[in-house]
Amino acid sequence: MAFGVKTNPNWFLKFDQFLQQIIQQHNTFTNEFFISMTNVGSVSAVMLVSAGTSVYLIYKHHYRELLFLLFNIIISTGVITQVIKHLIKRPRPQPQLILESGYSFPSGHSMATILLYGSLIVLISYHFNPSILKKLVW
Repeated sequence: MAFGVKTNPNWFLKFDQFLQQIIQQHNTFTNEFFISMTNVGSVSAVMLVSAGTSVYLIYKHHYRELLFLLFNIIISTGVITQVIKHLIKRPRPQPQLILESGYSFPSGHSMATILLYGSLIVLISYHFNPSILKKLVW
C-alpha cells in the first residue's frame, strides 16, 4: 500500500471519495460506526488492553511473549508508522469526522489495532488448546 500511495497519489482517491460520501451524509449509524471503530484503536484502548495483557504475561512468566507484544506495539506501531508517515507525507482527507492532526497514511489507529489484536490472536492460539475461547478469538 505504501508503494502505491507513494508512487501514485490517486491510488486511494476513489476509496477516499467513497468514504467521504458516507461520512458527509451525517447518518447516525455510519457516524457511530466509524467513531466506534476509531475508539477500538484509540490510544487509551490500546494502552489499556496492552497493559492488562502485559500484567497477565508477567504474572505467568511469559517474558518472550511479552517482548513479542511490546515489540509489535511500541516498535511497529510507534516507530515504523511514524517513519512511513514522514516518508509518504499524505495529507488527511477533508472534512474529518474526528479531528486529527498529522499525516494520514498509514493510520496509527489502524496499525495499533491490527498489531495489538493480531498479536493477541497469536498469543491465544499459542497458549490455549482448541477451546471455545480460541474459536471465538479466531
